[in-house]
Amino acid sequence: MKRFISIILLLVAVQGFAQEPLDSAFLDAEMEDSVSAMAIKPVEHPEELLQQVLQRLEKDLQQKHSRRDYMLESLLNINSPRALYVYRTYTIEDDNGIGVMEYDRIINKGPLKFEGPYRITVQDSLDIEFTLNIHADLNTNAIRVNGYRSPRFFLRALFNGVKLKKVLKGILEAYEVTAYNIVDNSGRGVYRIHFDERKPKKWEKEVVPFEDEKIKWYIDQQSLRLIQINISQNKPGRRNVYKHVYCEENGCPMLQKFIGVIYKEGKLTSWTGVKLENRDNKN
Repeated sequence: MKRFISIILLLVAVQGFAQEPLDSAFLDAEMEDSVSAMAIKPVEHPEELLQQVLQRLEKDLQQKHSRRDYMLESLLNINSPRALYVYRTYTIEDDNGIGVMEYDRIINKGPLKFEGPYRITVQDSLDIEFTLNIHADLNTNAIRVNGYRSPRFFLRALFNGVKLKKVLKGILEAYEVTAYNIVDNSGRGVYRIHFDERKPKKWEKEVVPFEDEKIKWYIDQQSLRLIQINISQNKPGRRNVYKHVYCEENGCPMLQKFIGVIYKEGKLTSWTGVKLENRDNKN
């Protein structure tokens, strides 16, 4: 119950995100906020940096990772306005580390556990499973690539049947891309790449799901490895915000933590997933 109460208080604290950016109000500080005495400089040719990052990402997506567990915690409005706290563990194996909740890579789902102000019915349980399937179980790391029938690609499958050159061209057509070089006194540094959605073309309006989308990728300067992604999406009556933080295994990115908040029609749905360090300790 303590975890349920703490999440309730957290969500109450961010109810004002309609008036201020949820990136800073909820999803922790920006990555560079933890770097002291920073030097931040624009990258003169961000498209060249993006090409290098995509080349690295294409190689990283071929890496398969070891078995590990994640704890997923979610706050759902199944019987609004009464919120329900839900959590379960997932065991993942042989995935590329980017799309953790790929169904064919989940080898075990733990039982659903609940905390809330009311008894759970069979219908509630079915509604919870459905909500998790369409939200928390899906990888939200996707990016627009213009020139294709489906304008959005999950990062885990970004290069499936699409050449890197076309991916780069499609991203640059869909987003205004800028980048920054961020370095501290010790020489530790990251690149921050911004993807700000361009105004969709007339023929795209029916297939572009959001009127405004902003994405930030944080990239390790030495390895060009992906280390964090922040996403903000907006359309009338809805706002989505996501954050994904990556650790490393065998020199390749592996999701360590992911956070999501969806505000839709006056209701909040949130979830946090964390990689468990010890597979024998599942809380």
